[in-house]
Amino acid sequence: MDSLLLYEKDAIHKCNDWISKKSYSSIHVLCDENTYLHCYKIFQSWDLCENPTVFVISQGEKSKSLHFVEEFCKHCVENNIDRRSLCIALGGGVVCDILGFSASILLRGIDTLYIPTSLMAMSDAAIGGKTGVNFSAGKNQLGTFHFPKLILFHYDFLITLDVRNLRNGFVEMIKHSLLKGEGDFKTISSIVPDRVDELFIKQIKTSILFKNSIVLRDKLDTGERNALNLGHTLGHAIESYLLDNSEDILHGEAIAWGLIYELQLSGILFHKQIDYFQKAIQYLEQFKYKTSFSDTAKQKIVQRLIKDKKKKSGDIHFSLLKEYGLCEIHVKVEMDYILKFLLEQK
Repeated sequence: MDSLLLYEKDAIHKCNDWISKKSYSSIHVLCDENTYLHCYKIFQSWDLCENPTVFVISQGEKSKSLHFVEEFCKHCVENNIDRRSLCIALGGGVVCDILGFSASILLRGIDTLYIPTSLMAMSDAAIGGKTGVNFSAGKNQLGTFHFPKLILFHYDFLITLDVRNLRNGFVEMIKHSLLKGEGDFKTISSIVPDRVDELFIKQIKTSILFKNSIVLRDKLDTGERNALNLGHTLGHAIESYLLDNSEDILHGEAIAWGLIYELQLSGILFHKQIDYFQKAIQYLEQFKYKTSFSDTAKQKIVQRLIKDKKKKSGDIHFSLLKEYGLCEIHVKVEMDYILKFLLEQK
């Protein structure tokens, strides 16, 4: 079930050896329009495989649907996929999710290899074996656990990203630092997330290893791994609401909102001094999607929580910080309280 992670300079060479030893009968690559344009030639230059089939989907969160799962599965079947085939995700979180979900149901399970090309996928989305597609106005309502056999991290892909997409993925790295401790948050907040340098890449590796260490201890997300939901309960609801209103929001921009709100909520519920999380909240302000929420919008955001996977018996369960580096999971909060809390925020 564990994934082999290759993230050092010899990663491509090791991946090539790994694929050669497997002798796969066929290889099927999934990209989106953006990664096909900017990343596929780099992938081809590695000579990892001969004559793979390639399927290209539209980019963006709206592609994370059963429609594209069906289209990719159809493509694979038409190209003679079998149980000895390999499916490769070359892209960001959406591509990894669609390919992982498709491979988990095709012939009851096909081997997968992830090559994350976005910072969001490198630091978070590609790691951990979760797959999912959006369904019925809810984030990741349909999903499986299907661990990739191998994840290849290649930092040259980051050069293809604009500043907005670098900052988008950086939000997950900030979350990891909050879960690790105040010293780690101070380190990451000293980085300029608008350029890729050695310090930046070092912190990406730190995030990769941190998330993977939690996954290895809780593969099926039944305990400790729930801490990684910090910022995501309200963040997902905000993202769904804004996408439904045709806003051009990125996942990290919604999670930044979620982290701000959930740090404020943490401070209230765990009786912290009013400024305890203030440095983190102020730092996160620059990463959130630039908008404001009316009282009506906040009510609709809370309604999105009804479809949250973490809802139990009508209550929402949050992962909140008792202090930097100490996360409390399964914090039950009543829906009425959440709405009251949001209405009191600016």
